Amino acid sequence: MPKKILIIGGDSIIGKSLSKFFSKNKIKHYKTSRIKNRKNYIHFDLNNFNKNKFKNKLSSFDLIIYCISITNIEECNINPFYSYYINVKQTLSFFSIVKDNQTILYLSTASVFDGNKKRSNIRSKYFPLNQYGIQKAIVEKSILNRKNFIIIRLSKVVSKDMQILKSWRENIKKNIKINAYTNRYINPVSIDYFNKAIKHIIFDLKGRKKIFHISNEKIISRFEFARIWFEKYRFNYNLLKPMKAKKNYKQSNLIINTKLKFVNKRNINYKLFN
Repeated sequence: MPKKILIIGGDSIIGKSLSKFFSKNKIKHYKTSRIKNRKNYIHFDLNNFNKNKFKNKLSSFDLIIYCISITNIEECNINPFYSYYINVKQTLSFFSIVKDNQTILYLSTASVFDGNKKRSNIRSKYFPLNQYGIQKAIVEKSILNRKNFIIIRLSKVVSKDMQILKSWRENIKKNIKINAYTNRYINPVSIDYFNKAIKHIIFDLKGRKKIFHISNEKIISRFEFARIWFEKYRFNYNLLKPMKAKKNYKQSNLIINTKLKFVNKRNINYKLFN
């Protein structure tokens, strides 16, 4: 059982949610922020950090959850050099100061696969089609042989703070219609389920596996995802427009969820929006 847990990227959406969940469950932990002198945070800026200085701070932690990445696929494609710098170069630079007796949970993505296969499993071959997936695959390959690293591949993790949902809310306020594809599919997972899965991996499985997939057993269309969201917040259905994606529009990457014992028949279809 880990004695000291550190969340790298504690001011990210996932990092904030995980910290809040840990606090609620009385799990002692620490977290980092890019903002200097932020109360209850350890300052860490991946963009520019002193390896020797931070190595000393890092040495007291026995479990580290790495939540930092530029995750926006379009942003990674538009700015491949800068996103590579953050997602690969600086990430691997940080990993170089991690000791062998420290466990690292590295958050990766289903985008290391191409989306053409019905659903990829943990043994599927790498086939990324965008810069984000390429960059994550490079890091994965670099740490696969390090025994103290655990790779957590995520499908779409749904939070009320997601940028796309914020954009939809703004459009709805302006009576602008939301277009959603009926023939492109995702297997999204709630951020609440993600938090519980991470806790289970840390405290119950104790690193028995090298790679985990966190996703939904159920596959839904993008339109169905939007419909569930509209229904949850009672928005005007007239503002939701179904449409079909053209053949050249890439399918989202679908992955087979790693079966975790805390999931039972009652909560297998966990709510997407809390």
